[in-house]
Amino acid sequence: MATVRQINIHNDPSLISFKENINNRYGPGFNINIRKLENLFVKLAHSISHFNFLTKVLSLNLFPKGFRIKAPYSSHKSKFIIEKAMRSLIKERIKFHRGSKFKLFKEINLSLTFLKDKLLPDDFNNITSSIRHKHQRILRKLSEKHGQKLNNLLVEQNNSFNIPTLINKNFVVNLSDHSLSEAQARILNKGLKFALPMKKFPTLELISSIESGIHNLSEEEKSDLRCRLKPIIDKKITPKPVLTKEEKTH
Repeated sequence: MATVRQINIHNDPSLISFKENINNRYGPGFNINIRKLENLFVKLAHSISHFNFLTKVLSLNLFPKGFRIKAPYSSHKSKFIIEKAMRSLIKERIKFHRGSKFKLFKEINLSLTFLKDKLLPDDFNNITSSIRHKHQRILRKLSEKHGQKLNNLLVEQNNSFNIPTLINKNFVVNLSDHSLSEAQARILNKGLKFALPMKKFPTLELISSIESGIHNLSEEEKSDLRCRLKPIIDKKITPKPVLTKEEKTH
């Protein structure tokens, strides 16, 4: 009789006897029904993993590369429009995978009902246990892959906080009688929106922001996200200095 590992007959020749045994006992081609159930569970694992990943990135206001849009010109309003469009794209995919999960659950239940009615109890239990085991293995692998993507997006977002240093003295027009040093001119050249970076990593503020963003997730998803974000928070990466020693003295 089939064991938990004998359901996957794709590559292992030793499992061909299982396929023949099923067809001999339940009729030619009956194994196709088992393969259909196996494929449905594989699709479900992918749909669940994508749904969870996209829900997390949306709550953290992150944008995976496949959802990024480049504006034809740069302005505050265009940035707002593009960000809104990217969020809409992510929401559309979340809605798609939510519907896909519902449809797959329905098809799986119908397939299970059919097999339960046709198979002997021991055969049904062994086959479905094997398929569910494969489903969980694929789901764990996909979750790890998406978890790494989420970590990379968070690191990328943190690095984007670094403020570039501009050294074009021509942007500064001195209308006063005071003579500006080169260091003072460089500081003024950074613009009105320039601000000094944080000296201390805002651990509490970051944790508070994350907790606020994941309040709509399930407890299992919250716990999973906290475990994945903890190593990043523990690193306490702070932006690089944006002022030279000379500039700090002015």
